[in-house]
Amino acid sequence: APMGSGGLISALWKSLNEFQILGLIDKKNSKLIGVQPKGCAPIVDKFHSIGNFEDNFEKTIAVDIAFRKPTRDLEAIKALKESNGYAIKVSDEEMLWASKALAKMEGIFAEPAAASTIACISKLLDQGIIDPSDTIVCIITGSGLKDPLAAIKELERNVMLEKFIKFKVKTKPRIGIGSTKIQILKILENKKLHGYEVWKKINESKFKISIPAVYQHLKELEQIGLISKSKSEIVKGRVRTYYAITTKGIELLKALT
Repeated sequence: APMGSGGLISALWKSLNEFQILGLIDKKNSKLIGVQPKGCAPIVDKFHSIGNFEDNFEKTIAVDIAFRKPTRDLEAIKALKESNGYAIKVSDEEMLWASKALAKMEGIFAEPAAASTIACISKLLDQGIIDPSDTIVCIITGSGLKDPLAAIKELERNVMLEKFIKFKVKTKPRIGIGSTKIQILKILENKKLHGYEVWKKINESKFKISIPAVYQHLKELEQIGLISKSKSEIVKGRVRTYYAITTKGIELLKALT
């Protein structure tokens, strides 16, 4: 489980103890493993008794679990040790990779902090902490939409790389315009809508898609100039952005008919 304040992993151990007391499980045979970002891992350092953890802090993208002074650190360490568990650090690059892999293979768009549990799997296997035959549960605590800045930074990095390749190799970058993107263009051809409304329109048909996937398609359509943001408004404290099809998008639809 990801560790920030230490509350989640200590609550998991408390729950397992209570399940055993209530007779819902025969024994506690779960090994708890806590994960923190390499840039801010005071609980991991305390677990392994590494130096002066007050000074071991760097910048990290996993801001949701970057607690310099976690309030439940002692409870978290107690849970880890009583369960014969382990504590491990992962880098920002490993979390970003895990976030992308999770989205690609499972269709789950997780923020980097949440994907830390996926990021540590290969390291735990290499260290012999877990075995391929083990049943492993990775807790994903937050959607990637909670931390769009990290996703945007990674996307921008990929776009810059694509531009570099285009300049060096003199080839056009591949742009995927699949059936979902075409459906979104047709929806926006009639009316300016925000992301949630687009999602509802798509799900009225036989085809089903998740909200994070819709926002990803909208982002990509905007990047290639087929749609644009028309306006933004605040609704119940949240920013609601409306999208409109561009002239380029209309021309594409005409070419497809």
